[in-house]
Amino acid sequence: MSSLSAQELAWQAGTTPDQIDRLAGLGILKAGPDGAFRPADLHLVRLVQAMLDAGIALDDMARLVEEGKYSFGYVEDVFPQAAPPLLEQTYAEFVAEIGLSMEVVDQLYTNWSLPRPAADHRVRGDDADMLRGRGRLVTEFGLDYEAVVAASRFFGENLRRMAEAQVRYFRERVVEKLRQAGMSWPDVFDAIGPIAGRMRGGADELRALLYERHFEDYVFQQAVEVFEEAMEEAGYGRLRPAHPPAIAFLDMGGFTLLTHKAGDEAAAELAATLTGLVRQASHAHGGQPVKLLGDGVMFHFPQAARAIACGLELIEAAEREGLPPARVGVNAGPVVYRDGDYFGQTVNVASRITDYARPREVLVSKAAVDELDDEPLDFEEIGAIALKGVREPVALYRALNRHSSAES
Repeated sequence: MSSLSAQELAWQAGTTPDQIDRLAGLGILKAGPDGAFRPADLHLVRLVQAMLDAGIALDDMARLVEEGKYSFGYVEDVFPQAAPPLLEQTYAEFVAEIGLSMEVVDQLYTNWSLPRPAADHRVRGDDADMLRGRGRLVTEFGLDYEAVVAASRFFGENLRRMAEAQVRYFRERVVEKLRQAGMSWPDVFDAIGPIAGRMRGGADELRALLYERHFEDYVFQQAVEVFEEAMEEAGYGRLRPAHPPAIAFLDMGGFTLLTHKAGDEAAAELAATLTGLVRQASHAHGGQPVKLLGDGVMFHFPQAARAIACGLELIEAAEREGLPPARVGVNAGPVVYRDGDYFGQTVNVASRITDYARPREVLVSKAAVDELDDEPLDFEEIGAIALKGVREPVALYRALNRHSSAES
């Protein structure tokens, strides 16, 4: 759609043609030579409506625009995609048509970190697309409502935080920097549109590519694990290395939340501190950090003893540097290597051991303990533990360093 009449714009924005005419008369909206409006103006009308709902007077908005102290010109660059229109159907009518209920929709929107829609409000076009896809899971794939709602939890909060962080970054690193450089608000509005447009396109591409890369890695991990389980059930043996490598995970629960609350500079210092500790300790023990995982890190070591010693060192170092309490899980066994990453049951068990560990604790599998010789390490036996996502209980030990305060 290349242009909208005043009536079409009003209908899609959920307002009246008189309001559109008033916005145009005040200079907030600008119609083309043919009297029509751009699809991007739908975003602008919704932005103006949000300001009105917040108690800002329309005349004050118009005065700022007329005096050249504010401009809505950046809106089209910040929102490059056409705004989703309001459809004719209400939410209640639409969800009934696609096989859902308003109760399920309320749960979905809660999990998506979105405001729950009113049943008698007209449905947004993008909401219709999202809900239609959930409806197909029920009508075409046979999933029950509980499964559909559970799947929605994967996306909401993480994507909300990503969007919030991206917008906050732009405000702090672009808008505020331009203001600090002495640029007036009108000049800032002129500058940020093209900047936002270019950054938005790059961010959209990076987000899609990173997601596909992570998705590919996790699918690969699951494929390897399933294959290994199938081999075991079929009775096919697998050659075990004489000295298998070890995989360790460091988890620092609350680190992401801490950096989020600390502010940019303090967060950067905390991240630098953690990165320095991770690199120094792992390299000192002959290992390497494989990847960062939000509040933690995955490591690869050539021997289990080195992984355990590194874990004990990191527990103490994190506490010494004022970082959140850390916990470490270690497992030894064969792994599958691809593109700088490691996959397989050994990796999965190490991750699950870490989830089970308590703060300031290094937990080690029997497979890792069996690989030790005369290292200065003591262990406290915990017993066979049923770990989430692992078929058989895993015998675990708490590692103690004879020359370290970690044992206290």
